[in-house]
Amino acid sequence: MNTRTSSILGWAVAAGALSLFFASGFQAAQQKTGVVDMSRVIADSRLGKQNQETLRAMLQSRQNLLDFLDINRVATVEQANRLRALELKEGPQTPAEKQEADRIKADIQAAGKSFNDLNQKTNATDQDRLQLSEYNQRVRNTTQLLQSLQQELTMEISRKQGDLRREEIERAKAALKVIAEKGGYTIVLENQVAPYGVNDLTAEAIKELDK
Repeated sequence: MNTRTSSILGWAVAAGALSLFFASGFQAAQQKTGVVDMSRVIADSRLGKQNQETLRAMLQSRQNLLDFLDINRVATVEQANRLRALELKEGPQTPAEKQEADRIKADIQAAGKSFNDLNQKTNATDQDRLQLSEYNQRVRNTTQLLQSLQQELTMEISRKQGDLRREEIERAKAALKVIAEKGGYTIVLENQVAPYGVNDLTAEAIKELDK
């Protein structure tokens, strides 16, 4: 009962290095070049900050569920699955859903107290032993469920992270294209490819993305 499920909060949202080459048309005689820090464009934009918060909230809710089931392993499989559906639903819980989730948690905790009391009872009856056997089976089932659940939730976070990252990249590139065309730039290089450039478009790209 005291074994703690390993945390999934170690997942870090990787900024990733983007190598971007943007060309609005090749004009050898009048080439105008700029540089941009695409990682900062994403991280400092409202979109990037919003996505970071979305991921943090997802991570926290899933860690909270794992922690609760880890501490209260006398939950039935049905209770655990229903609690998962209520606690991890997209969007805020309705008052009725929150009330149901709280009731399930209270029932599980009450079962945990009963389990502990029966384990300490010196003159257990046949009914007590039967109840203990059921609780022990619950613990085994929940332990197995926790192992698969952690893998599922980790993969879920990874997929969401990838989806958000792709959205950020596409929208950041679109914002950069707008300002590059307005400024008459023929080439814009990511700053890791060109560490120095007079025409740094990072701040302008952030403003455009925030629109």
